[in-house]
Amino acid sequence: MNIPSHLYKYRSLRTKKDREHTLRILTHNEIYFAKCKDFNDPFDCKFHIPFNGNPITHKEKLRQLNPGLSEAQIEIQTRKELQPENIVKWEKELNKRIRLETEKYGIFSMSAKRDNLLMWSHYADCHKRDLHGIQNNRWQTIWL
Repeated sequence: MNIPSHLYKYRSLRTKKDREHTLRILTHNEIYFAKCKDFNDPFDCKFHIPFNGNPITHKEKLRQLNPGLSEAQIEIQTRKELQPENIVKWEKELNKRIRLETEKYGIFSMSAKRDNLLMWSHYADCHKRDLHGIQNNRWQTIWL
């Protein structure tokens, strides 16, 4: 795995919160882990995992989890559990659990590129703000 020699954090100074987080980076060597709900792209962190209800896989899991079940019992349980309404219910429950888990954590993102036009546009107030970089574990502010 190639580890870049420099990492960059594109920063906006648009809001008071943006300015506070940027100041903490510079004065306290602290970083801010943003919650997914605070991202500017509404589709970031919107995971959806479909549940396809494969009978063969389902039967294998039932055998592993319930070694005492007969093949007839496994067949009956598989048919019952893989009814379309149950698949929809399980898919909703799975995706709800994933959403609740992702809400517990924050994300700190950086880029290996200091000249990424998209990053400047989205995260540094359309090229009007600053960029912070790490080299050899030390923060540097790069005014571009």
